[in-house]
Amino acid sequence: MKIIVENFRDFIVSAKISQEPGAWDLYSASPRDDAAEMIAGVIDILRRVKSRANRLELANYMLRKFREEGVKVDPARFMKSCRLS
Repeated sequence: MKIIVENFRDFIVSAKISQEPGAWDLYSASPRDDAAEMIAGVIDILRRVKSRANRLELANYMLRKFREEGVKVDPARFMKSCRLS
């Protein structure tokens, strides 16, 4: 199953808000903390994708989205965290 979420940041925010009491407090932090939280959320979601091929495709897609949005992430570390290297 191939899932592509165009605005992944909004998805993560809404998922956190619907799952955790006081989640709004997470997003009053600095942009740097927000980016780290978002990246950690993406990694957590990608680790749950059973198909390695789908996980790789989604990880590459997210790296492109991070680059487009100016989110700084180490690609090698990101892929390793997603269990892809």
